Amino acid sequence: MVLCVNYYISIIENYLEESMIETLFKKDTMTSLYDESTIHNLNSFWTTDRIKIVLDIIEFLCKDYSASNNVQSLEIFMNNIDLEIAKLLG
Repeated sequence: MVLCVNYYISIIENYLEESMIETLFKKDTMTSLYDESTIHNLNSFWTTDRIKIVLDIIEFLCKDYSASNNVQSLEIFMNNIDLEIAKLLG
């Protein structure tokens, strides 16, 4: 459990300090696509407001009895995010 908590701390510090600890993550076939510029663009795209919107919608859906119908609001929001990310990275 301590190892897991230390890993989470490292991930959070990596983000907050805006550093790239190369050995923090296991490399895979997608690793070469994520250079520092791409990571910076993605981090700057996900503003506090956008994150708050997603979390607020999820919180609402968790308390809503008709969540299966209202989940489309989150889906539409995320589809628009996907389109904007594609333009940003394209």
